[in-house]
Amino acid sequence: MLKQPLPADCLYQVETCPTLVHPTTGVVFGMRIGTYLCLLRLSDEARERALADGAVWIKHPLLDKLKVDLASLLGPEWTMPNSAHPQIAEYYGSAFAAAGWQARNDGD
Repeated sequence: MLKQPLPADCLYQVETCPTLVHPTTGVVFGMRIGTYLCLLRLSDEARERALADGAVWIKHPLLDKLKVDLASLLGPEWTMPNSAHPQIAEYYGSAFAAAGWQARNDGD
């Protein structure tokens, strides 16, 4: 799922899926489901930038049979990362940071 390490160890197994979980807050921010489907949870700002850059997709462009509306199932913050994009590590870092910040500030 990752080509470059994140600031802390985040990789866990949830059921049979490799999952990225923020080590301090416990917020899930990434997962791999099956062979071809990865999901990445981004803040609004990071998601808009990543979509504009082509670093993530809302629907996977190569899997025509995958007719899943991620926003309706999981929420609009979930995207599919383009692992071939040269700046995808930046967006994994953004997801890590948002997962740490979000849980600390949900009570405000």
